[in-house]
Amino acid sequence: MYALRAVKWAALSCSLLWAGVGLAQPLPRLYVGAQSGGLNVINASTGASVATVIASGTPMGIAVHPAQSTIFVTAHTGGTVSAVNTGSNAVAWSVATGSRPHGVAVSNTGTELIVANMGGDTASIIDIATRTAVATVPVQNAPSGVAVSPNAPVAYVANAGSASVSVISLTSRTVIATWSTGSNPLGLAVSPDGSKLYVAINGNASLSVLDTANGLPLTSVRTGGHASGVAISPNGGFIVVTNSFSGSATIIRASDYVVLATVSVGSSPVGVAIASDSSAAFVVNSGSNSVSRIDLATNSATVAFATSNAITANLGSFYVSALPCTLDVDRNGAVSPFTDGLLVLRYLFGLRGATLTTGAMGAAATLTADQIVGNIAALDLDADGDAAARGTTDGLLILRLMLGLNGAALTTGASAVAGISDATVLSNVRARHGASCFM
Repeated sequence: MYALRAVKWAALSCSLLWAGVGLAQPLPRLYVGAQSGGLNVINASTGASVATVIASGTPMGIAVHPAQSTIFVTAHTGGTVSAVNTGSNAVAWSVATGSRPHGVAVSNTGTELIVANMGGDTASIIDIATRTAVATVPVQNAPSGVAVSPNAPVAYVANAGSASVSVISLTSRTVIATWSTGSNPLGLAVSPDGSKLYVAINGNASLSVLDTANGLPLTSVRTGGHASGVAISPNGGFIVVTNSFSGSATIIRASDYVVLATVSVGSSPVGVAIASDSSAAFVVNSGSNSVSRIDLATNSATVAFATSNAITANLGSFYVSALPCTLDVDRNGAVSPFTDGLLVLRYLFGLRGATLTTGAMGAAATLTADQIVGNIAALDLDADGDAAARGTTDGLLILRLMLGLNGAALTTGASAVAGISDATVLSNVRARHGASCFM
């Protein structure tokens, strides 16, 4: 009992110590591709520039890991997909894909990426933990958008040149069905319950709604010219479709597919993402180098951000919410050494499945073991900055930080970097996992 009280007091003491360090609170951000390469990082609340991510190749598809710790971006001209740490806004790693990668999505467990290779008529499946391509799946002509089921190991790939959607089993890593669509399908989104697939039909200026149980069409909704991107709000209430030819976005009520409004935005809008609280949609206007913000309560649009640099289509999800610290790996809203710290340490020692999670899940945590693995695999756990993540060093440093230790009690016997200070360890962790970690 005394030991437990001592641990709690140490944690409280450390939180008071670190709170004296002035750091900006995390803010919701938008990651928008630049035609010259890299990403513009934008404050979603004010439109102010936050950072620039340096990367090679022209970015095209963007996806956000469910843990909000990492952005994945395809380089259409470079044949790669890169992982960008949302704490440091730096590229953590890159993996070769097929030719001209377009859309990208993260699997429902958070452990794999699915990349549509428009130039090779394939989809690459990439293991996030090992950072390797584990399968190349043939699809149909000119694959573009990608979406995944939220509750099943299934990915959907829109084949723009074949008027179809390929359904990929992430278990067998094969195409298990091919569904017909209208001409030139581009963007895809899946309903929060996984029962419906929304397809932006560029050639028919419409949104097609398919039943994911069998691929049969449920309805078709007329949009503006050249429907391109599509997103559904997290609360399931609204579908937003961008219309690249008419410079507009169509807002559709998801319950009955009634068009609520068609809102003028900028020129050649493609990418669309919706805020985590479902209050606003953000539309990337690649023809006018701007981002429009649509208030979903009033269906009115304003320019949220404009730049003199040419920007790309930004197909996919590019909104990162203001999570306080990505080391909350069980996603229960709190960072604890007895749950999150133990999960990280066990993961780094190679434990998986029940041996990873038993007795280490926080109150109200509902994630599966696979989802926990996905959350941790997406993190850069190199706490001492030696370009490697080990249980005997980095895992121990992270656990000790969560326990409130500092000074020599934090670093002694727990770092591969000689003479490292506690301030350096804290700085490394905050840069990788969020500025408010251990405040």
